[in-house]
Amino acid sequence: MNKDVIKITSKISKGLSTKVNLSGGIYLVDTEDLGMKNPFIVTRVYLKGEIISSHKVDYKHILGTPDFHERFSELMQRQHNKAIEVLKREIVARTILAENT
Repeated sequence: MNKDVIKITSKISKGLSTKVNLSGGIYLVDTEDLGMKNPFIVTRVYLKGEIISSHKVDYKHILGTPDFHERFSELMQRQHNKAIEVLKREIVARTILAENT
């Protein structure tokens, strides 16, 4: 039995995914590239399968630049990390508010 294996690799990551456990809730933060024909990075935050937050950033301004791969990776990672930090701040603020009421 002969099986052909095709391995496709790219310098560009198509997505990032992080589970964040906060105040008893498990949140999923997903960041994905919509592709060079639709140059947007989209980050969505899910709770129990429902989108609770979404952010979309255009990256056409860096297409074709000599350092595209580095700038793209940086932009994607920064957007993903920012979404996690915003989520943490919001949950901490809600927890503090709930404790004081």
